[in-house]
Amino acid sequence: MFAGARVDYSGDLRIGEPVRRVSTIAAVRPKESRAGPVIFVPVAHRVSNESGLQLLEEQDIAYLSSAATPASSPGTEATVPVADSSREVCPDERMLFRFSALTFNSHRIHYDLPYARSEGYPGLVVHGPLTAVLFWAHLIARESGRPQASAFLFSQQRARFS
Repeated sequence: MFAGARVDYSGDLRIGEPVRRVSTIAAVRPKESRAGPVIFVPVAHRVSNESGLQLLEEQDIAYLSSAATPASSPGTEATVPVADSSREVCPDERMLFRFSALTFNSHRIHYDLPYARSEGYPGLVVHGPLTAVLFWAHLIARESGRPQASAFLFSQQRARFS
């Protein structure tokens, strides 16, 4: 499961320009959660061009044992502050399949509902990065253009299902 990420971007990448991406597994950290054993694997992706490092993305990936699916995990919902704007999005099989294709993530739990249920999930598993992309799209629309940010941090508190 995608647990979160940090992205630092210098803004000096151009469409069509050759780049180099180097991905590194920083560690493998076994832990115990309320739902059972989980292994956290932080992965760093560095994207460079002729001018040097342009983008650094650090992802937090959580590998759950088959006995520790998020669907069966007890949890408490944190108090959510009132937002000054919002947008409701209901991901369906088509949206999740397309995002899976774009991100080279072909796991059936994202787009095959009967399969996701057979794996113990209550619905299709919504990609963590899709949540972040939808947030950015909303922010861009709200700000009438491009938000002036060079870094972005997000964390999934629990799995999301369609």
